[in-house]
Amino acid sequence: HNSSPTEDYTTVFLGHAQLYVFAEKWGIKDLKTLALFKPHKALTSFTLYAPRRPDIVELLGYTFSNDNTPNLVGAVNDLRSLVMLYTARVVEDLIYCPKFLSLIGECGQFAQHIVQTLMKRID
Repeated sequence: HNSSPTEDYTTVFLGHAQLYVFAEKWGIKDLKTLALFKPHKALTSFTLYAPRRPDIVELLGYTFSNDNTPNLVGAVNDLRSLVMLYTARVVEDLIYCPKFLSLIGECGQFAQHIVQTLMKRID
């Protein structure tokens, strides 16, 4: 749990995401489950201070990189889904982060997922 706007959580978030990608690549189901639980726990206790918005954008960039979690046809990777649900919850804060806006412009798959997730939130 971060308690200060100066506490950078980028390495925490990326470490969990990298572990998930490793577990998925090698088919280690129990590790994949644990690696999905850990970022969920970290995100739910994370205070999104304005200076920490880029921490989330870094996680989004990593998660939506096809090198790490390739696009799936007709499905969404579990890590992408988790990160997207969190993003939908805090999008009103992230919209003020220039890096977030750049990511939306650069990553079509991310833009598609954020719109779909936000639409579910509206329903």
